[in-house]
Amino acid sequence: VRLTVRGGVGDFQLGWRQPADAPAAPQTSVLSVEGRLLTTIDGRSIRTEAELRVESYGGPVERFRVRLPAGATLIPPPLEADDGARPRFSRIAPTDNPARGPDGGPDGGSDGGPADAPVWLVTLPEPTLGPVAVKLVTERPVGLDERAEIDLAGFEVLGAARQYGDMAIRVDQDWRLRWGEPSMARRIDVGLLPEPLRRPGVTDAVRYYRQPWRQPVRVTLLGNRIEATPRYRLEISPEEATLRTTIAYRIPGARVAGFEVDLRDWTRLTPPRPSSRWAWSTKACWPRAKTACWRCRSSSPCRGGPR
Repeated sequence: VRLTVRGGVGDFQLGWRQPADAPAAPQTSVLSVEGRLLTTIDGRSIRTEAELRVESYGGPVERFRVRLPAGATLIPPPLEADDGARPRFSRIAPTDNPARGPDGGPDGGSDGGPADAPVWLVTLPEPTLGPVAVKLVTERPVGLDERAEIDLAGFEVLGAARQYGDMAIRVDQDWRLRWGEPSMARRIDVGLLPEPLRRPGVTDAVRYYRQPWRQPVRVTLLGNRIEATPRYRLEISPEEATLRTTIAYRIPGARVAGFEVDLRDWTRLTPPRPSSRWAWSTKACWPRAKTACWRCRSSSPCRGGPR
């Protein structure tokens, strides 16, 4: 800008002001996101129910982008739930997915991400400062290779200035997790989880402090282990020896359909006392001499042992 002053005006001050009819500059959305994630893991899949509480400290926000966990598929809400007052989700193609801010501009936060981590555009019913809760449900398969690591992290709102949250984890009783080295996160006691995440069956918890964070795990099958605590009473006469036995069985590992009892050189005189979940059988055992076995009465394997 060039200004030309003509005439002897002496000392003067020059100031700038916005015309009264000029449109106001739009405010940039500065987002804060709290995540509450409930993850359920079994031998087939990892299912996560996520609630993202989004709040803007700048201008109102109407849409933002969420990067899901690597390999995850978004499960759409039921059609009858679409009453116009719920967020809309639309998949963004990888070629159209540079790192972006919540308003579609360049992202000042993380860029890139796993190649198989899908990004979805979330459109709110109307612009808002929040806080607004957006719920997402995802599922991804678990591979057969128990040596492969799976990253539990995800649900990054691209361009958000602050992101933090907690993950509650439920693991099927026949499986266990082997934990890798976390990044921007740490494991915490389940009792420190927010009240909505203290669900039945939650065994582990992770707290993350920023995005992107990382918590690799390996999902492995529990081995079969049976513990027996016996008590014996031996009676000996000139004709025979009688052994009265009480054995409490405990199965702390994976559930089993049955297990074998080797009688050695003893002859069974009276059958064991059956329980509501276990039945004693001599015909359903493995083909070995002097053996009998316990069979689970349920159609699925059992864990608690008989006595």
